[in-house]
Amino acid sequence: IVSYSCGTPFETGRPSVDLDFDVGLFVGFGSADDYAAYLQHPQHLGLVETWRPHTEWLRMHDVIDGTP
Repeated sequence: IVSYSCGTPFETGRPSVDLDFDVGLFVGFGSADDYAAYLQHPQHLGLVETWRPHTEWLRMHDVIDGTP
């Protein structure tokens, strides 16, 4: 993990913005290989098992930063 942040919905009055969530989490990785390793890491898997019972629903998006 090279960066991370989290936050709650920010109401701006823009109707096109999806506010249907409680907490947003961003986790950044140095490479696709780093991300793949993270997904299988025992600490990550343990965190998933710990939080799964407390989660009503989860939406995930995998994105790649194309910034030069």
